[in-house]
Amino acid sequence: MENIHQIVSKRQTFEKIEHWITENEKTEIPVKVLIGNKIDLYASNKGGVSKSEAIGMARKYGMEYFEVCSIGDTSIAPVFDYLFSTIIGQIPNPPTPLSLMGKGILIGKRLLNSSKYQLALCDIASLYE
Repeated sequence: MENIHQIVSKRQTFEKIEHWITENEKTEIPVKVLIGNKIDLYASNKGGVSKSEAIGMARKYGMEYFEVCSIGDTSIAPVFDYLFSTIIGQIPNPPTPLSLMGKGILIGKRLLNSSKYQLALCDIASLYE
């Protein structure tokens, strides 16, 4: 993933996104986002990637699009807010073994050691016997 930090200013990197998305479909990634970095270079970079192109790519693959820049007030905080709230929203309350399967969610020791959770695991195991 060379030069991924220049995704907005370098077209060749932007054009690799579809390949990376295809590669990542083999893994269980609960939330994907597209981040345009160095947005301060839009005006000075001829042949770069436009905001509308980036948004179009994000929509094509069902991702949210964010822009960040180390200069000014365009911070990364909204990206993390979105990621955390989306991931937390995918965790059922209360979590059951069956509802967590296939979501790429790691279970903590407290839940794993819970007697309720252990009983629920036994119930699921009986479905496969």
